[in-house]
Amino acid sequence: MTNRISNSFLYKNGLSIVFLLLAVITVVVQVFTGISLYNIFLVEQHKNVVGFFAYLSTDHFIEATFQNWESKFISVFAIIFLSIYLMEIGSLHNQNLWMHQMLKRANKIDCKK
Repeated sequence: MTNRISNSFLYKNGLSIVFLLLAVITVVVQVFTGISLYNIFLVEQHKNVVGFFAYLSTDHFIEATFQNWESKFISVFAIIFLSIYLMEIGSLHNQNLWMHQMLKRANKIDCKK
């Protein structure tokens, strides 16, 4: 049963899925707050408000998105990708340390014979 769980897609890619969901949630929240701020600006300028899809093609959305991701997420992405690499590719921290030591000892015994 444990082998089946450790070989599942969700177990192997769990960290990637979580961080991808966090990125999507962040963009969605940013879009909705950006629409409200942009529409307030348009109302103050006595212009028509924009909808969801119209906002996605405005300069305000593009500028806000790149500015937000550029300033806050570059360093976080470095940490995320290093964590994903260490967890999913298979670092020593992800492996069973006891099993690793036993295999090392077994290899030393076999080499001496």
